[in-house]
Amino acid sequence: MPRQKKYKQHRKIRFKVKTAKPKLNRFFAKAIFLIILFISLMFMWRISDGFFKSSQFFKVSKIDLVMNPFLKEALYIDFYGIPRGVNIFELDIDSIGHNTKKRHPEFKSVIIARRLPNIINVRILYKEPVVCLKSGSRLLPVSVDGVILPVETAQGKNLPILTGLSFQPHNTKAGFVCSDKKLFLGIKFASLAQSWWLIKGHRINLISLEDTSNISMFLENGIEIKMGDGNNLKAKLATLKKIMERQAFDLNKIAYLDLRFSDAVIGPKPLDEKKRSQLTGR
Repeated sequence: MPRQKKYKQHRKIRFKVKTAKPKLNRFFAKAIFLIILFISLMFMWRISDGFFKSSQFFKVSKIDLVMNPFLKEALYIDFYGIPRGVNIFELDIDSIGHNTKKRHPEFKSVIIARRLPNIINVRILYKEPVVCLKSGSRLLPVSVDGVILPVETAQGKNLPILTGLSFQPHNTKAGFVCSDKKLFLGIKFASLAQSWWLIKGHRINLISLEDTSNISMFLENGIEIKMGDGNNLKAKLATLKKIMERQAFDLNKIAYLDLRFSDAVIGPKPLDEKKRSQLTGR
């Protein structure tokens, strides 16, 4: 047999290179669509914005107020510096709340919100009183930063009364900021004493600041506690607690407790003439 030559067959593999179709037309179509959409939205927004701001329907006509004690003047828009006939969407409610609080230091917070179509919701909280000042026959609640508060804020609270301070009649109005150093000393003293007070069944009724180097506290039963200048207050209150919790300690016979020295001095009440004569036989 004739010799056959073997030939290697080579397959020719052809790769078809796909040429990218131009997407330019598709890109321009999307861009034009987005531009038209943006212009339409801006046009609609301008029309609606103009309608809301020019419509009589959205002019502020009422204040819905929540506060205790209630202040009648706060029902009027003039109280907040809001122009009459202003559109509700043109109000900067954050600035209005901030400025109102600044004008009235007795307020702890002023929260303002819109309620469509034309009502402003206002929620006002007063600061908390920590002491009361005695001014004649009146008791004036005072906050920790020395602001006089409405009398109603102290209702139902047994706050220490500070004496030894004098105020002019015009200084007793709610919102007046006191700057007396003696007052802030009394507030600090009262706040610390209240925070460290652990004597059950008794409370601080009055703090005398006549002489700030010899401060006296008076309990609800009238017993005077002589504290000195207020140094080592926590230790003195601990000593007071030990004395008053003794089983044999009769508060009805005590006039004062002097804690100004290392050893407390207990002062008995003076006997009236009848009891003295019974004891002495005279």
